[in-house]
Amino acid sequence: MKIKNTDKIWSPVTFKDGNQNDIISLINNDAQNRGSKALFDIDYWNWKYKNNSAGFFPKWINLALYRGEEDLVIGHYAVIPLIISSNNKLILGGQSVDILTSNKFRNQGVFTEIANNCYKELVEDKVSCAITFPNERSYPGLIKLGWKKVLTATEYGYIIDANKLTKYKYNSFHKRIIAFLALRFIYQFTSALNYFKGNKLLKINSIEIDEIDITIIQSILSSNYKCFIHRSKEYLKWRYLDCPLKEEISVKKITYNNTVVGYYIVKYKDYPHRNNVRIAHIMELILDDSVKGIYNTVLNKIIAEAKIKKATLVYSYSHTNQNDFKAYKYFGFLKLDKKEFVVKNMQDTNGEDHLFESESWFISQGDSDRA
Repeated sequence: MKIKNTDKIWSPVTFKDGNQNDIISLINNDAQNRGSKALFDIDYWNWKYKNNSAGFFPKWINLALYRGEEDLVIGHYAVIPLIISSNNKLILGGQSVDILTSNKFRNQGVFTEIANNCYKELVEDKVSCAITFPNERSYPGLIKLGWKKVLTATEYGYIIDANKLTKYKYNSFHKRIIAFLALRFIYQFTSALNYFKGNKLLKINSIEIDEIDITIIQSILSSNYKCFIHRSKEYLKWRYLDCPLKEEISVKKITYNNTVVGYYIVKYKDYPHRNNVRIAHIMELILDDSVKGIYNTVLNKIIAEAKIKKATLVYSYSHTNQNDFKAYKYFGFLKLDKKEFVVKNMQDTNGEDHLFESESWFISQGDSDRA
């Protein structure tokens, strides 16, 4: 339906069954307008919202409906549930996702009204806090609505095929050659240097998701951080196995003297619309850093496997107060970009001030709401 007059009334409403297709169209149209690949279909929506491992809360999905010849979704603000470990207690949290308003209805208060309506529902349902990694468009609006910036995540990349990446990034042939030669030298040198800093007593073996010992993950994370998304078996299955995109994942267990000292999950994703780049995404990297050389040994293994699987780039992110931050930096990963991480309190803090302290948080690429 074409919108002829944006002065017509729009109304804030909560989600009702049947709104899914309009929501999907709104999200996909916005992605295409920004030159991105349309990701959503009904299976993906059901996975992300309806079949979420922490439950389905329809009233946490708030919409703006344009009242014309037929109702049309022109605004969307949603929060999906998640369980957060906070000072060794499990609390109900939420993650703000898929924030957008149709171009023709921006600067009309749509975002603010439906966001505040959503927050009222979260307070009523005793949600402790909400988190998100906002994009540049939504970040200023969230800050105005009381969200607090907790940290800035650094996006890291280890370039395997510099030629393919530089062809994509640079138009000038000479710039491509210079960049390729410089990057190849840097990575060959750092790879050789870091190989000798590993630990030959560490063993890395492939396992299935359901073989991960959740108590070990909880122990490693809680010994270093106060806040992180609780990685239950149900959560890991939902996050990595139930996703309808069905992308290739590699799950590994790390042992030292027959003791499990960590796990990692890498997802391989192809980008045919971006010069056929294949990226190895480090979704989870949870290691006992008291074991000497563990990060270098594991990163060497990840990169070696990524080369076999024809990946162009190994990608992850971390922040300055996280144990793996220096490992990426000194191993030879380049800083590619940054990503803000913000938190909004929904209840009285009651000693939960650590939720707003960067050193309290463990984050991983797996914590993003994107598959």
